[in-house]
Amino acid sequence: MEGDTLGMSIVHETIVKPRQGQEQEVASLLLAMGGFLAAQPGFIEGYTLDGLAEGGLLARVTVWQSRDDAERSAALLETMALRAKLQTLVQSNTQELLLDIVSERHADVREPVTA
Repeated sequence: MEGDTLGMSIVHETIVKPRQGQEQEVASLLLAMGGFLAAQPGFIEGYTLDGLAEGGLLARVTVWQSRDDAERSAALLETMALRAKLQTLVQSNTQELLLDIVSERHADVREPVTA
């Protein structure tokens, strides 16, 4: 199923396990990557996730307007340079996913009731 034809967004996920002693530098690189990607066309939102206490993982999740936007941003020299540096600091089981959002659910935001 092609998400773009449905008008749905794309999620790019990078999940890494830093080499011992490299946790802070990996976290800093993921934050730098997030800052750079946030300025690119099609960026909607992004998150850096800390799972070091839950298996030693760190992750970067970015939501894009389209697959083309996600792929174009991934192909930029700055993005490739950050990823190349990241790969020198993490174990070899890095996981990269590009997933179509096929359904969305948002919390109902309601005004507080005053008595």
